[in-house]
Amino acid sequence: AFFNSTASFRTLANNCRFEDNAIYGSQYGGGSYVTMAELNNCLFARNYAAAHGGGLTVSSSKINNCTIVSNRVNVGGTTT
Repeated sequence: AFFNSTASFRTLANNCRFEDNAIYGSQYGGGSYVTMAELNNCLFARNYAAAHGGGLTVSSSKINNCTIVSNRVNVGGTTT
């Protein structure tokens, strides 16, 4: 899993795989939680979040040609 909640620097991820991650409690983004990121050709599969964004949670980010599949969440959507 990957976490970046600050806008003080930009994150770039190319050809990455975020698989079989989990986050519990009231946290967001089982596979990834990013702000100011660019995600290219990444896979988000079989991740879990107890609240919002089972696959990923993004803000002010670009997602290009990524696959988001088979993610789970108890509250909210699998991608937020």
